[in-house]
Amino acid sequence: MAGIKWLRRAFSTLALPTSSPPSDMSTPSPTLYIKNLNDRTNKDELRAQLYALFLPYGQILDVVALKTAKMRGQAFVVFADLVAATAALRAWQGESFYDKPMVCFLFFFFFSP
Repeated sequence: MAGIKWLRRAFSTLALPTSSPPSDMSTPSPTLYIKNLNDRTNKDELRAQLYALFLPYGQILDVVALKTAKMRGQAFVVFADLVAATAALRAWQGESFYDKPMVCFLFFFFFSP
């Protein structure tokens, strides 16, 4: 029961937005965040393979895979629309990629077209 009280307190202190985003940032862009990738794969090869893997689900705007200490084993795939990102997430969640199961999440951020 103590865990529920802590959770209620945590949610009650969240600052929820009271207005819509500025008009110049009103186009949502769905991004697929992927972790648990094989960190021994070459960065360029990983980007190319992720692009080829997710291309059948829709237009891909960018694939970001860095080899820094904090970003190793992670990547972002930016889709043009939410339908494509959701389809890719459902199709590849937990599937093996370079001998490791992928863990995928949807991220949303706003950008100016």
